[in-house]
Amino acid sequence: MRRSLFIISLLIPFGSTVAGVQRYAASEHESSWNTSSSRLYCSLSHEIPIYGRVVFERAAGEELQMSVEVKQKPLNVGSARVLSLAPSWKHDARERDLGKVSYVMAQTPFKLDQALARRFLAELEKGMFPTLSYKDWSDGRDEVQVSLSSVNLHRALGEFFDCLTSQLPYSFDYVRESRIAFGFDSSELSATAKQRLDEVAEYMLEDRDVGRITLEGRTDNVGYRRYNEALAKRRSEAVRNYLIEKGIEPSRLQISSKLYGERNPIASNRSSQGRALNRTVEVTLSK
Repeated sequence: MRRSLFIISLLIPFGSTVAGVQRYAASEHESSWNTSSSRLYCSLSHEIPIYGRVVFERAAGEELQMSVEVKQKPLNVGSARVLSLAPSWKHDARERDLGKVSYVMAQTPFKLDQALARRFLAELEKGMFPTLSYKDWSDGRDEVQVSLSSVNLHRALGEFFDCLTSQLPYSFDYVRESRIAFGFDSSELSATAKQRLDEVAEYMLEDRDVGRITLEGRTDNVGYRRYNEALAKRRSEAVRNYLIEKGIEPSRLQISSKLYGERNPIASNRSSQGRALNRTVEVTLSK
């Protein structure tokens, strides 16, 4: 471990190595960055020898975040300074203080929000070494400096940015429940309904963990009950057929037989607004 820390001190110009300072960073030869890419999840990770791992990640429909996983979790809560330090070969660059971040007693003590995660990436892209600096978690006598190395970052960072660009703009929670509205005595899909179903289909095609879609057709209480039951079924079949046209396997689509027609309305049929809300197909995704 002493030899690793000595190598780190040569790589990063923190000043002379003195007692009371613990420095962690990947050496020039150790530094590596790895990506994981899909339209649902993008990540960029970096191993810090002895210390742990840093992960930048964003799930579909969510914000970018950065987390730091450690091998030894802290014994208390506290805060760390966020610095941007220059490697030894950037003689004209200056240290920057980027503020503070809190840590908790957990195996992932640091979780940074989107703004600070983007700042870390910006500093790395400039060739800087963004660093967390805090008192050690044993007795607080030493200063700990944990740095992200920008060495060998370029290719992985490009892949990560490409992944973020192509990622779906919405999450499972966004498409999990949809209410497809219909006109009076109609089973025709409107442009608005098709747009929503396009989003549902696009998500379903990417997330194979979604096992099925349940379709529950309803009507208002105008007309005969048997006619309304048939109308509700036609509405559900219109939604089902549209999703099949978009590439969803029929086996993943299930029309409910429980809530056809005017039974179990979601709103009161005593008003025109309530009757309009009942002229729908409820689309529910299940994992």
